[in-house]
Amino acid sequence: MVFVWAILLRLNTPLHRDQVQPRDLGYRINVNEADAPTLALLPGIGPKLGQYIIAHRETIAPFAKPEDLDAVPRIGPLTVQSIRPYIRFE
Repeated sequence: MVFVWAILLRLNTPLHRDQVQPRDLGYRINVNEADAPTLALLPGIGPKLGQYIIAHRETIAPFAKPEDLDAVPRIGPLTVQSIRPYIRFE
C-alpha cells in the first residue's frame, strides 16, 4: 500500500523546469517551431534565450543545422553542443 501511495504522490507532484529534460519528453524539439517555454526545456536554455531563438528565426532566418544557433546572442558553441542531441530542424 505504501508503494502505491508513493507512486500517486509522485504523479501529483508538479515538475519544475529544472526537473524536466527534453529526453524525458520522448522526442526532439524542433527549434523552428517551438515556443519559448518548450525551448526553455533544452539544457542551458532558459526562457530569455528561448525568446532570443524565436526572435532570430523570425527576423533573420530559420535554422538549418545546430551551428546556426551560434548566431543567436548569448548562445555559444558549448551551448550548441549540449543541446545538439535534443533538437531537430524539419
